[in-house]
Amino acid sequence: MKIPEHIRSRLGDSPAFLLVTSKQEAALYAINGEDLAELGSFVVERPADTDKEGEFKSRSRGGSASGTAYERTDDAQIRDFTSLMEVMARSKLYGASGRLYAFAPAAVKSHLMKALGGSARSLEVIFTEGNYMHSSPVDLLDKIAREFESKRVVPTDPAAQRILDIPI
Repeated sequence: MKIPEHIRSRLGDSPAFLLVTSKQEAALYAINGEDLAELGSFVVERPADTDKEGEFKSRSRGGSASGTAYERTDDAQIRDFTSLMEVMARSKLYGASGRLYAFAPAAVKSHLMKALGGSARSLEVIFTEGNYMHSSPVDLLDKIAREFESKRVVPTDPAAQRILDIPI
């Protein structure tokens, strides 16, 4: 997929990655110059709510109680998401440099950062909260470019501009 020139000029030419997730899905893209390529994606199926195996009985002074012990489906889903994210990060991001633009819901952020761990150590991670899973990757890059443009500092003093123009 080609990245439009107006977006590419605002993001720069350095290699970068785009990671878009929800609670159940994730997609990873590589940004190289004018090209945007999908590196991988996965979907975690929601576990069935009928997994209530493991009946137990207990006795206490007041009588006895019985019931079932089962794992909450959200916990199992997040655990599966984290393990799949770790595998994808290890295989696609390990040793990479540049930026990682991550879009994920707030509820997933801590699990996502844990899953990225050492694989994204050399990447500058720019995180945006929200569920953008079904948005176009080009639209997300445009959103990032607009945010960069709005935060750009333009010096008003000519002396400051001369300092910024000095090559490093």
